[in-house]
Amino acid sequence: MTEEDHAYGARRLIALPASSFARDGDFASYVEEQTGRSPEPSAIGASLPEAGPAVERTPAERELETLLAPLFSNPGVRVDHARALARELGYVAEGYEPTAADLVALLMAHPRAIASLGEALASGAQGAARAALTHLFSWVRALDCGSLLSVNEYDVLIGLLRRVCEKQPTLLPRTAAEALRYVVLPEILTRPLLGEEDVCGVVEGLEDLSDGVSGTEGAPPVPALLRLVEYVAAATDARLGDDLRAWSGKTAQRLGIHDGALGERRADAAQWAKCAASPVTRVVMELAHDPDVGDDRYRVRILLVRDDGSYRVLKEAESEPKTPREAADSLSEAVFAAAQEPGQGDHVPWVTVVVDRAGLDLAVDEWEPGARDDILPAWPIGAEYSVSLSCPELSDRRPERDGDRERRWKNGRASVLVTSRTSGDSRQLVNLLKTKHRDTARVILHGPADETRSWLLTCLVLGVPVVLWDREATGYEDAGKLEVLAPAGDLEGLPGRLRDFRSDLAACPAERRARPSLVWEPEGCLPRTESLQLSDPWRGSHAS
Repeated sequence: MTEEDHAYGARRLIALPASSFARDGDFASYVEEQTGRSPEPSAIGASLPEAGPAVERTPAERELETLLAPLFSNPGVRVDHARALARELGYVAEGYEPTAADLVALLMAHPRAIASLGEALASGAQGAARAALTHLFSWVRALDCGSLLSVNEYDVLIGLLRRVCEKQPTLLPRTAAEALRYVVLPEILTRPLLGEEDVCGVVEGLEDLSDGVSGTEGAPPVPALLRLVEYVAAATDARLGDDLRAWSGKTAQRLGIHDGALGERRADAAQWAKCAASPVTRVVMELAHDPDVGDDRYRVRILLVRDDGSYRVLKEAESEPKTPREAADSLSEAVFAAAQEPGQGDHVPWVTVVVDRAGLDLAVDEWEPGARDDILPAWPIGAEYSVSLSCPELSDRRPERDGDRERRWKNGRASVLVTSRTSGDSRQLVNLLKTKHRDTARVILHGPADETRSWLLTCLVLGVPVVLWDREATGYEDAGKLEVLAPAGDLEGLPGRLRDFRSDLAACPAERRARPSLVWEPEGCLPRTESLQLSDPWRGSHAS
């Protein structure tokens, strides 16, 4: 064993065969130096499974023996296939003469044994034998007596998908979100990027699921894994796509899936691949402070929001509360994933950080991801992207807020309210926002620090969508520090001017400048993510 992959919760170990060490010159020299002889691997192996007494056999074992009977014309054929299967599973099969019950014991001992036996039988199965084989596979899936794929099918698919991830690390999760939109995806497929080491988790997570559509003419439904493979094939390069489709067709034939059913999935995939994807226009990072684990830890959820209003929730294998640096790392990874999508071009999505009222005080724009190399310094996310805040929880306290915000966007984009000594107190600000500035979409807050906080909440509750303030300011005398942003200038250019300012500040951190925060509630509504209850006829489905 060379590694324990913590991403799988201690469920996966990385290992190398001992023979690989024996062939290593340095290792062999070390063994000779320590023991006086060369390393010589010796063959070891588990004994072949044997059937127990008839009274101890389970109903599933007895049923499996009944299902296997029509597949073998005579005992000799059964023994030949059993020996070949045993060798494929890593056993020493010399002299192996299994009874029908012994073959069942072998099949129950390895999750891929039934599929592997079926793969060997499928090429020559016709008529009643083919029907019996299809029934066997359906029974296996329904009763959870084995994995979907054979040893060979699994190995080939892992190799193909690793090639996909090497070339396009965002493709698998992106196609899964489209191809299996009504299936509860394994968590690994909700991450923005996948590497070659993640492919096993993807395949094993999808083997149990169908795509939710029944097969035709009594044939089995198409597994979710095969549907995903068809979509990946349609979206990748031609040669790799052909290899994936060949694998899918051969596996579907082995399972007894109707040609028309797989053809429909293939046509759907081709149609999807031809359509231009709606670009990601906004990356939303939801932050929730977790006081149980410390003052500076946050639960994080990230969404990719597209121009057509659709969105995808990204998750990570590690869901523990994050430090600001870890949250910034997750955000940067999500933005990178969005940038890799077809049609995205040079567009950098806007980053909206969703917070509660207390979170409005956070200097999220100053959070830095870890440096990726020893050349470029860590850079604040607010200097890298257009970063603004949003506080949708205030709409729960005043439901008419959303309507006020839409009215202000519609009628008041050119109107600006800049607070000054003449603006008065909080009650006078409310009066301004209800009368003279009833439709104003932008407020620039200047004033004493202890009052600016309450004025900010007043503006947001009354539906003002754009509010800019300096969290470093102590009074009206600091108003000039924001002038470099032209805060009352072109509204659409304000986020870009703010990003440039934050980049200049990161370049010269010793200079005492403003530390601006911006709330920008977008037109329309940001996605309000909620848990969904989805059902699927096959095991593996659960609440999101």
